[in-house]
Amino acid sequence: FHSLTSSASYSELVTRMRRQTCAAGARVERIESGGLSLSAPGGQRVWLPWPVLGLSEAPNHQGQQSGSSKAAVSLRWRLHCVDPDSGSGAFQVGGANHWRLVAQVGSRGIVPEAQSLRTGILEVGLDLEVGATIGLVLLSGARPQRLRLAAPLTCCLEHRQGFDRGAACLCGEDIVRSARAAVVAMKSPAHSAPMEAAAYAARWGVLVDLEAAASAVESNDSR
Repeated sequence: FHSLTSSASYSELVTRMRRQTCAAGARVERIESGGLSLSAPGGQRVWLPWPVLGLSEAPNHQGQQSGSSKAAVSLRWRLHCVDPDSGSGAFQVGGANHWRLVAQVGSRGIVPEAQSLRTGILEVGLDLEVGATIGLVLLSGARPQRLRLAAPLTCCLEHRQGFDRGAACLCGEDIVRSARAAVVAMKSPAHSAPMEAAAYAARWGVLVDLEAAASAVESNDSR
C-alpha cells in the first residue's frame, strides 16, 4: 500500500485520524444475515456489513433471537504477519499461530485483551454474542474506521467501504479527485486533440493508481 500513498495523502490520513471520534465500546444490538447493527456512545447507530470486516470465510451464525436476527456469530480472519527481523524458521501456521477471542454479554470487551503477533499466517476467531461490547473507532458521520480485536491487532474497516471511500483511504482524496477530473476531461470535445506524452501519462496515472487501490479493497487476503 505504501506505493499508493503520496506524501500529501499520508499527511491527509494523519489529519483525518487526529479528527476521528474514538468509541470506548460499541454494543452489538443485532446480528443480521448481512452484518452487525451496533450502538455507539452518544446514541450513534453503526452498521457493519460483513464485507467491510474482510473475513476469510462466511460468518457462522448460531441460535435464533427474533425474526431474522441471530443470537451469536463466529467470525474468522486469516492474516499474513511479517517481522522484518525474523528468519524463515520463525514462520508459524496452524495451531501455533491461532487466536481464539470471545465477546460475551457482561464482558468489558473482547477477551483476552492482548495477544502476541508471530511471523506467519495468523488465524483469528471471534465468537460474538448479541449484547456484547466491542471496541470501535469511528470517523465523523458514524463511519467505522477500525475494529479493535486484541492488542496490538486492529482490523481496518475504512479501506473496504464502497463508493470510492475505500480507495480514497488507500491512495488519498487527491488521487480520487484527480481521477474524476481526468474522466470528465476525457469526455470533453477537446480530448480529441493531440496530447503530449507527459499530459497523457499524468491523466492515466491517477486512474491506474485508483484501480490498484480498488483491487486492494476487493482482496480479502490481508497483510
